[in-house]
Amino acid sequence: TRSHGHGYREWLGTLGG
Repeated sequence: TRSHGHGYREWLGTLGG
């Protein structure tokens, strides 16, 4: 898993954010 705030933006993109 990635640290919060380092890859969460890309991760949000998968959700549709």
